[in-house]
Amino acid sequence: MKMNSLKAVAVIGLSALAIGSAAAQDAASKPVGYETLDYGVGFTGLGVRLHQAPVTSGIIASADANSITITDADFDALLTAGTDYVLEVENDKGIVQVVETWAGSTITTPSDLSAEIVAGETTFTIRPVDTLESVFGSGTTVAIAPGNGNAGGADEVWLSDGAGGYDKYYFDNFAPPTFASASWVKIGEGVVDGSDVNLLYPDGIVVNSPAGGSLVVTGSVKLTSTEISLLQGFTFVSSVAPAGATLSTAFGADGSAISAGNGNAGGADEIWIQNVSGDYDKYYFDNFAPPTFASASWVQIGGDAIDGSTISLPSGIVVNSPSGGNVTQGVPAFYAGL
Repeated sequence: MKMNSLKAVAVIGLSALAIGSAAAQDAASKPVGYETLDYGVGFTGLGVRLHQAPVTSGIIASADANSITITDADFDALLTAGTDYVLEVENDKGIVQVVETWAGSTITTPSDLSAEIVAGETTFTIRPVDTLESVFGSGTTVAIAPGNGNAGGADEVWLSDGAGGYDKYYFDNFAPPTFASASWVKIGEGVVDGSDVNLLYPDGIVVNSPAGGSLVVTGSVKLTSTEISLLQGFTFVSSVAPAGATLSTAFGADGSAISAGNGNAGGADEIWIQNVSGDYDKYYFDNFAPPTFASASWVQIGGDAIDGSTISLPSGIVVNSPSGGNVTQGVPAFYAGL
């Protein structure tokens, strides 16, 4: 199996997109660039680390159990009906949620964010959600190997269903059941609209490929932390930061973002990184790291203490967590100057 490798990232400049409103909201797709993601034969975890440009950003005026309000904003004018958006709450946690409804100056939120927001201080950004179609294409522009009447020979895109299983998709040049036109297909169910299948960027994507390949993702760089949700056991997640991401930048030089071990990996969150053989190099943070047990450090399972800043993260990683829960991934320090 070929390694899931980061082939190239180019942060090619600052592109300001001014979006006006009565509240003087603005949005900026600051650094923009491209990333080439390789995937091997069999299963490869990937992450989308470049995103659609922000539509608007600003300061949250108030929040309650199911909504946030922005003074004088007009979301009916800013947002497009029929499109889902990502709400990024720019606090220490980096909370991310999909927004589906809005009215006037208020956005409805799937979860109660009131305890996470300081009215008049906490900032936010909103951008369109990526989809199967926006990342992998469709029709003659599909970026992965298609099927021809069935999934045989096709690259399959597996998305977590949030309960330990996966929803599985592929693109078919003669999509069943009509075989009349090309379309995205959900395995076991049938034709779907690829523009309606959301790819929320903190979540990992698994590509199951018979031959391997690559795709190019373009977009803007998110410069702030992001909260990721872990299942108990194994979760594919995105490493989010497209340049400079390491164990230390993502989860802390002191491992403070994840559960640590105490002399061994028992009870610790393990970070698994796919290697050139198709297997995984496995790491965790230990409060009493072997072999000396004298100080805390990142540890490679089966090896010794290592410097977490030397272990680069590909776009997709696996977290093996004994308890699950939410974890915040940081970004490299130099992102603050971009």
